[in-house]
Amino acid sequence: MWADNYRSGTVDGTDVQRNQLAGAVSTTLGQSHPSDSEVYGAGIFRLTDGSLFHGGTYGGFHTWLSISPDRSTAIAVACNLYDINIETVAENLQPVWE
Repeated sequence: MWADNYRSGTVDGTDVQRNQLAGAVSTTLGQSHPSDSEVYGAGIFRLTDGSLFHGGTYGGFHTWLSISPDRSTAIAVACNLYDINIETVAENLQPVWE
């Protein structure tokens, strides 16, 4: 539901999306064109291609959420294996949904 909200805006309208990245900061220090850089705001990274990303690790749990630039595809992975590369798992799933 949350991933689809980035496409549809059905949960609290598009204000959530707009507010989440409002005031987002560049993740590339010294970037001459901040609008061309990756930005981070309220738990979401907006990458240079316009896709969105959130991921993390805590207490042996790993999460990964990526949303395509056109907001039509979202991949969410959660795992509790300590020695797994969650990024590889997510990247291997992506071609299935494209």
